[in-house]
Amino acid sequence: WGFLGSTRGVTFADEGDQSVSGTNAAIVDEESVFHQYVNPFVAGNWPRCSGYHQQRQWFGGTDDNPLRLWGSVIGDFRLFSKRAFITDDDRILFDVAAEEANELQDIRPLGQILLFTTGGVATLKGNGDGVVTPTAINLEWLASEGAAMPRPEAVDDVLLYVQARGSLVRETRFD
Repeated sequence: WGFLGSTRGVTFADEGDQSVSGTNAAIVDEESVFHQYVNPFVAGNWPRCSGYHQQRQWFGGTDDNPLRLWGSVIGDFRLFSKRAFITDDDRILFDVAAEEANELQDIRPLGQILLFTTGGVATLKGNGDGVVTPTAINLEWLASEGAAMPRPEAVDDVLLYVQARGSLVRETRFD
């Protein structure tokens, strides 16, 4: 390990190794190494809910994509780009799959990410260690009663929420 050199562009000429004839040039593909900035929320298409979990900021449910969930790049809450070769720290983007097209209402990170839709409550399990990555999402439905506003509230190990249509208060237990 050691310092190889620096460059302002995407090429680097290694002139220190005289045992190889010619110039050894390493070409870097910017698309595969560097994140390119992408704003997923164009004017007027703002997310309905947000939360923080596992060093990502999560956004959900826009007017154009009511079932979509966005997770930022790990450690950079404003970055929603991807690289050509997906890595575990890249952004996460997926649509919540259900039997009905129910809008995301809220995101609550309580040990796991709880997603409240107008048709039910789900959790993101991630991989075997519980880490959510672009290739390990694993959505599990906990309840079939949907949620309405106001935002669910945690009391000890119980999450209370108003059922869709506002007629009942429901509870979901979590670890």
